[in-house]
Amino acid sequence: MIKQEENKNKRKIKILYLGNFSDPKYEGLMTIVNSLKSHLKVDKIYVNDISKANEVDLINIHSSGFYESIKFLRMKGVKIYSLHANIIPLYFMRLLDYIQWVSFVYNKKSDYLPLHYRVIKICANIVSNFTPIFIKRFFLNKINVVVIPNTWLLNKLKLNNGYLIRQGIDIQKFRNTRTKKRRGKLIVSYFGHPDPEKGIFEVISSFSKLQNNFFEKRMFLTEKNPKIENYINKKDESIKVFGFVNNIVNEYNNSDIIVLPYRHSLGGISTPLVLIEAMACEKAIITTNLPHLQEICGDAVVYVKPYSVKDITKAIESLARNSEIRKKLGRGAREKIVKHYNQEKMFHEYEKLYEKVIVSSQQ
Repeated sequence: MIKQEENKNKRKIKILYLGNFSDPKYEGLMTIVNSLKSHLKVDKIYVNDISKANEVDLINIHSSGFYESIKFLRMKGVKIYSLHANIIPLYFMRLLDYIQWVSFVYNKKSDYLPLHYRVIKICANIVSNFTPIFIKRFFLNKINVVVIPNTWLLNKLKLNNGYLIRQGIDIQKFRNTRTKKRRGKLIVSYFGHPDPEKGIFEVISSFSKLQNNFFEKRMFLTEKNPKIENYINKKDESIKVFGFVNNIVNEYNNSDIIVLPYRHSLGGISTPLVLIEAMACEKAIITTNLPHLQEICGDAVVYVKPYSVKDITKAIESLARNSEIRKKLGRGAREKIVKHYNQEKMFHEYEKLYEKVIVSSQQ
């Protein structure tokens, strides 16, 4: 009876979501935002409908950068800024990524953006990368609350209004579904965009050094085009290249070892979804020893140095020799995700924050 009264008296909340939710490059951001929209216990969420700005209780800006903190600075209303990517400048470290992407990945015919938009986007990314952190901090501090997904970024930004909420996934969907031991070659896989910052070129070089009679090498690319496929085939024609798959959970589970060697902190959103999805499926994972990844993975993965083909190859061969280590890593990985990166926890934290910010704004 008391619970029913509480539900009756509970305030209905209306929220406006703002952000770029149409760019496939920000697939992780879109996945997080869509799960929030679908599962949050709020009355209404409007998306990019500026006309509703005066009708809602708060505005939640979702971004993989800091531009939106400038763009919506003059908009009236209580604002929460969900920062989905690490925005610490890397300066010239990013130039190699751009050179390799243009040389071996970019294909004008299959690009989803017109050429002039692509040039603008690259220029904007370069400007953002070279923008000093104190400028980003200045604009972000003008928002009511900035949601940050890891303590590494929280400590780097040193915002007055920073608020930690870890990004989460559906742990019932992403789980170990393998029921019996599979015989034959060990399957070692890569999942993700065909982008240099995700370590795809290191993976290709490493795969080319593995023995074909012992390993089956698979690459699942979100954007497969003839240019990158030809590059991979020239390096190692035994690598199987796949495009979009309908059942990625099945492909995670079919893999024995998954290699995700992000080059630096801008190699994905702050919590790379492929990484935590594969961890939830109890996979043995090789990734790089970057601080924000170590925060996510703890001791449940094998770490290698960024850009190191030698380290990746040795790690794959070492895991291949020891099935018990693979199982132990997988169990530990699942435990980490269930405890810290469960989307139900993320929903609860957002609901708690929304209530807190609304109450605070009315006092």
